[in-house]
Order: sequence, then C-alpha cells, then structure tokens
Amino acid sequence: MPLSKEEINYYNRQLKLDSFDLKLQEKLKNSVVSIVGLGGLGCPVAETLTASGVGTINLIDFDLVEALNLHRQTLYGVKDLGRNKVEAAKERLSERNPYCTLESRNQIISTSNALELLKNSDLVIDASDNADTRLIVSDACYELNIPCISGALFAWEAHLYHFEHGEQGLSYRDLFPEGALNANNLSCADTGVLNSLCSILGAQMARLAFLELIEAEHRATNGFEHYDYLTNRWTHFKADVNPKNPQRNNSKSVNYTISPRDLENLRVDQKLELVDVRDPDEFITFNLGGINIPLDQLDENRERIVNLNKVVFVCEPGIRSATALNWAKEQTPNTEVYHLLLGIQALKKVSNV
Repeated sequence: MPLSKEEINYYNRQLKLDSFDLKLQEKLKNSVVSIVGLGGLGCPVAETLTASGVGTINLIDFDLVEALNLHRQTLYGVKDLGRNKVEAAKERLSERNPYCTLESRNQIISTSNALELLKNSDLVIDASDNADTRLIVSDACYELNIPCISGALFAWEAHLYHFEHGEQGLSYRDLFPEGALNANNLSCADTGVLNSLCSILGAQMARLAFLELIEAEHRATNGFEHYDYLTNRWTHFKADVNPKNPQRNNSKSVNYTISPRDLENLRVDQKLELVDVRDPDEFITFNLGGINIPLDQLDENRERIVNLNKVVFVCEPGIRSATALNWAKEQTPNTEVYHLLLGIQALKKVSNV
C-alpha cells in the first residue's frame, strides 16, 4: 500500500537518510509486529516502532497500570492508574502516530493461546519480564517460523536475544532445552531496575526490529548480547544449534506452566492438586484452596507430593512456585508437575477471585 502525502511528510526526516527510501518506508507500513509485554521494555519499543511507521502493531498484555510502574514505563501517567496497560498504551500511541493501526489484546499469553495471538506477525517482540513467558513466545514463534527479538533485565545487566527460528534458526530452547527450569526466573520486581537501563535495552530492541523489518544487510541474527550498565559494555555471543533442543527431533516441547485461565478449566480434574508454597500466614490471608506446604518444608513433605498424580505449585508472583517446580522435577520425577504462570497476583487481575 503506497504512502499518502501526509505520511510522507510525517516520515520526512528518516526518508532523507542515505540508503532509506519510500520503498523501505512502505515495507514498514505493510509490516505486522506483535509486542508481548507493555512494561519497561515494551513501552520504548512500541513508541519507537509506532513513530517509525510500522503499519500494524499488536499490543499484548494483561496487566494494569500501577504507581510503581510510572518511573520507567513511559507510555503511562498518573491519570492512567488502574487502567489496562494495552488500552492506555494504544491511546497514547494513536496520538503519537495516527497512521499506525494498533490492536490491543488484553490477555495473558500462554501455551493455549500463543499461536493464535502471534500467527499473523512478521516479527514478534518479547518484552515480558519472566523466563516462562519468553519460553512460551519463543516456542510459538519457532512453530510459526516467525523471527523473535527478546529482551531481559537483571539488576545492572541487560540481555538481548534474536532468534530467526525455522529449521536453520535458533530458539530459546537452544539455550535452555528444558526451558524456564534452567533459566533465571527472577524479574525486575525482585531485583530492581533502572529506568535508564530500560531505555537503553528498549532502544536496542527497537533498532534490531527496524533492521529486521527492512531486511537490512547488517542486522544481527541468531545470537545474544549482554550489556553491563556499570562499564557501558556490550558483548556479543554466538549461539549454536543445540541437539538437545526437543524441537529439533520432533519431540514435544516440555512446558511446565499453567495459565490462570487454564487452571480454572483443569481444576474440574479431581486428580489435580494445588500446592501453595507460601508461608502459612500468606495462605490464611488468601488462597485458591489446595494444600499449604511452605517452600522450605518441601523436603520433609516429599512423600505427600510423591503420592499425588498431578501437582500445580502456586505462590504470589510465581517465583517460589518455579523454585518448587525445579525441586519436584528432581525429587518426584514420576509426579506430573506444573506451576501457575505469573502466580496468584496475575490470577487476581484476570478473574474475580
């Protein structure tokens, strides 16, 4: 679809660049990008790609704007507190560029809906803040053969991944064959984060996305980069195909998460048992039912879990339950185990509990 006179005027400055022309601008206009997560990384990526002229952007997030978001999530203000992030972001981005089509998906992305949410994308940006979601997004992109750019923050460090997917490309499982079991499950809510680090990594993710969409010769592919904020140093690592990646031998990829929405459906199965690994005072204050075994008491309660057929570990943000899952995979290998994706705090936001 050709650009209108108004669009040509809007993109005037980047159209003046050497080696960039109307053909490439039209390529951006005809592109579809999905962004998973509208937090500290998703905000600068979404704003930059919208202003750059990406024609259609799907915004995917389930969360609400909170006061503790505002110091780094630049699409929101005090007036947006309590709103769905995707709706507030869509409103702000529409004002930024009226020539971009913005679709809001107020959902938790999970194994049951990822393929449907991402299927029409030319590129997926994973700006989530946890390893479970990164795995879900990468698995879906691998199956759909869609390139994916993923970013992660950890204290003073940033990690940037670029997966081309497809038969010759890499996926998150080439780095972590067993998925989030072997990845770092901590988020910025646990380790803290600087708003300037969000901006730095968000800008790099947007840069890589821009080069990917116009198929630039110098775009980096199939690797990952590490950034040290304190030394201002980027280090690039070459990643190789991992024969233990189950996707490469047509094995079913193992995913140990259950989304809040799927949990309600699965609870009709009487063989499923919830194991809440929070402390007793937390459990008494609010719980989803099931049994309470604090994380530090799993060893002494091993036999109770061994005798269960299917277990879903739960906690508030999903960190302790992921740790419990790691323990159970080693200590109770014959028990089918999962943990609640994003924890009870996410379930509260998407249901009436």
